[in-house]
Amino acid sequence: LALAVGMVPEALPIVITICLSRGALMLAKKKVVVKRLVSVEDLGNVDIICTDKTGTITENRIVLDEYCDVDFVGDYKVVEYAFRCDAVRDDAQPGSPIDKAIWSYVNENSGEGVVDEFNPLQEIPFNSNRKRNSVLVNMGGGNTLIVKGAPEILLGLSTRIVRGGSVEPLVDRETALRPYEVYGRKGFRVIGVAYRDMGSRGSYREEDEADLTFLGYIAFLDPPKETARAAFEMAQEMHIEVKILTGDGPYVTKEIAKQIGLEIGDERIVTGPVLDGWTDEELGQRLGDIMVVSRATPEHKYRIMKTLNGLGRVTACMGDGVNDAPALKEARVGIAMDQGADIAKDAADIVLLEKDLKVVMDGISEGRRTFSNIVKYVIYTIAGNFGDLYTVGIASVFMHFLPLLPSQLILANFLTDTPVVSVSTDNVEKEELIRPRRWDINFLFRFSGILGAISAAFDALLIILMLGVFNVADPSLFRTALFLEIVLSEILVLFMVRTDKFFLSSVPPSPQLLLSSVLAISVALALIYLPIAGHFDFTAIPISLMVIVALVTLGYIVATEIVKLWYFKRLIRPRMTIFRGEDYYHLAEEREFIRNLRKRRFPTTA
Repeated sequence: LALAVGMVPEALPIVITICLSRGALMLAKKKVVVKRLVSVEDLGNVDIICTDKTGTITENRIVLDEYCDVDFVGDYKVVEYAFRCDAVRDDAQPGSPIDKAIWSYVNENSGEGVVDEFNPLQEIPFNSNRKRNSVLVNMGGGNTLIVKGAPEILLGLSTRIVRGGSVEPLVDRETALRPYEVYGRKGFRVIGVAYRDMGSRGSYREEDEADLTFLGYIAFLDPPKETARAAFEMAQEMHIEVKILTGDGPYVTKEIAKQIGLEIGDERIVTGPVLDGWTDEELGQRLGDIMVVSRATPEHKYRIMKTLNGLGRVTACMGDGVNDAPALKEARVGIAMDQGADIAKDAADIVLLEKDLKVVMDGISEGRRTFSNIVKYVIYTIAGNFGDLYTVGIASVFMHFLPLLPSQLILANFLTDTPVVSVSTDNVEKEELIRPRRWDINFLFRFSGILGAISAAFDALLIILMLGVFNVADPSLFRTALFLEIVLSEILVLFMVRTDKFFLSSVPPSPQLLLSSVLAISVALALIYLPIAGHFDFTAIPISLMVIVALVTLGYIVATEIVKLWYFKRLIRPRMTIFRGEDYYHLAEEREFIRNLRKRRFPTTA
């Protein structure tokens, strides 16, 4: 029964909870609020992020900079009509950033043209599918329907254009779109403005947004954030693929990406309407080559997240709108903004207090640190428990007395689990932070089983030395020495398995881990030499036997370090090199690697 109890990693729930809780606390300091503890681990495993452009990559401080007709001629009438189609009338009134930018411009430049007071008769608001909004207003001589939104959408609904102050039939839409393309390539967000005379009609329907007269363009500046370049560089270093899903046009998105150091070819940009023409199978095949989806709707985001999940990716999705909730729910890690809609925050796993991609990268780094420390504990505890099982279980069959009493075995488990409670504070190798990781049960049991076997081998060596060389006949002395050797070896081996490098050249352990380890060893020694020793059937160990215990422990540590370095150099690192790249881990390729490994045919790295 004691052996069965000793095999159970009783500290596992405590250690994982502490690791995740500390990770959540560290994330909160980085303006990342975790709603579910398990999301800390999931965030560290993310290998692809789908993000918006506005407010995440750019400052979301939109300023109206230029306006013109289809011939690049400035016409303030475009601004006047856009203002009449604007829901914002003061700084305190909520509204879209573009509406606020239009209001601010008109408020500051009212001398250029007078915008009369008017009463909107009806309005159809903007949504991501329509890509436009419209309003019916009375302009003195009758009612006018004003529409503003995506230029290509408005030109598709227009039959006339304004050129040089005169209305002409729309003949060449491609020529009329030139200002949109030119401003977009310069990094401007561009909207179009159109109108239609409605006579005395006091209401309208969406179907009436046709036969429009296209008035012109308004160009807005929304510069990239200073942290955007660093965020993308960090994502590349951490082997995280970033896809930009934006409602803006392809030109402005490509230019903003260029300003932060990303050269995106046209072949890596696709628009939402084009995406609609692809089947799910085609989307899955082409998605790996796509970096930007422009004119994307929430439905596109949801479909992309679902496809990526089906491909085995660990996905994160950023969103803040009501319609983003399905995509946030579908993602492995949904990331909402604190300023976003309540339903988006309810659907998300994580809430950002600051809408910044760099904040997400910092959060992923902290998640990987947490995951790495959890893996350390799992390897450590499985190896230790396997060693105890092999030693006590096998030795009990051949010896005429128990090698360890149940109370001693449980006490050893308690003392060796004490330091790992502080493993959540441990430092992590930089290499552990620059690649996504997933649970690999086969690796954990394989590696831990090997370490457990080494532990049992050195336990057996000590048993042989005590019985065959030193003729230790006193069961109490025998158990005390074996107990001390088990405690020392299990605590010290933690400093070997916490890194895949040579332990002396690895990142130093945290002070908390060092202190708790020293404390546990001190308690073990105190239990042997203090009067309380009799309660656990311990007896003082002579110096000669203590030296043997120390040498056996040292041998175990050296052997573990040698096997660890060999194991990671020959078996693990080649596999990491192959599967760590710009793409994700393909399960089929991983199975093929295992088959080749068994046949000793190692794939070469490109």
